[in-house]
Amino acid sequence: SSDATSAEADKNNFDIDFSQSQNPGNDNTLPRLWEQGNAGGIAAVVEDQIITIEELRKEVAPFVQQLQREARSPEDFNRRLENLSQQAMRYLVDEALVLNSFKDKQEKTKFKIPQSYIDSQIDQYIASKFNNDRKAFIASLKAQGKTQRQFEQEFEDQIAISYMRGQIQKSQAEISPEKIEQFYRDHPQLFRQEDAVDMYMITLKTEQDTETIKVLETTFKEGKVQTGEQFQKLARKHSRDEKRKDGGDWGWVSKEDLRGEIADRAFALKPGEHTGPIVVGKSTFFIFVKDKRKAGTKDLELVRSNIEDMLSNQLSQQAQERWLEGLRKKAYIK
Repeated sequence: SSDATSAEADKNNFDIDFSQSQNPGNDNTLPRLWEQGNAGGIAAVVEDQIITIEELRKEVAPFVQQLQREARSPEDFNRRLENLSQQAMRYLVDEALVLNSFKDKQEKTKFKIPQSYIDSQIDQYIASKFNNDRKAFIASLKAQGKTQRQFEQEFEDQIAISYMRGQIQKSQAEISPEKIEQFYRDHPQLFRQEDAVDMYMITLKTEQDTETIKVLETTFKEGKVQTGEQFQKLARKHSRDEKRKDGGDWGWVSKEDLRGEIADRAFALKPGEHTGPIVVGKSTFFIFVKDKRKAGTKDLELVRSNIEDMLSNQLSQQAQERWLEGLRKKAYIK
């Protein structure tokens, strides 16, 4: 209807003027983030550390255009901005808490991150971000209104934060084989596999490669190709697809990964067998099947390391959250 068309046009033309104030809500812990002249304001205080509105803006700013694209109305934008700002605030508060925890550790144990390590990490950063161009690095700092000393201090703080988070990760006990096996039994849907073939394939152009196709067809008929290695040698010489350099090795593929005509022929083969020419559109294919597997649950040994990593990450996240919650309870946060 014309109404539906009009509504859709209004939605597509929706625009947000970021030069105007976009108050992210009524939460007093989140001051008017986008009001001009408010950058120097205080967003939060964590012990003796101040988090400014400008710092909060910098965390939120990279995502604002995405919010603009996704928001259906100014009100929806404000709600999304408020949620994002709250997440950013939580992140900045947690970073401040972790840094304070590091400083407490320093005072109690006299622990110190070696300056040589900090310097080497800064050198690596400049090498990766500025191609070892220190003039470009200094120019970037000036554009941000930062001195080199400020940058170095922020960089050192981030190393300290990473160190403290890493210590919590290391404190986690290894995942026992019993826990891995229990997870495997409890979540079989995560380890399902479809019918699949492990195959090599030669791809040719039907009209341009008529002679090659005839030669290959004869070679196969005469039984000169008995092994995968022999097939791969031909693929490296003749195939026209991106797998040519790999000897036509496509690895494990399911029926859904292949066009119907090719899938039917490939899945009809036994391991060690090959097809004759398969013509599909303007291309001709030859296939050799290395191995086959039925649909079902992957063997535990194939996924054991994946499960261990999954459980380890899960435990680590839980431990970090418990640790942070403890820091939050003990800290003065305003």
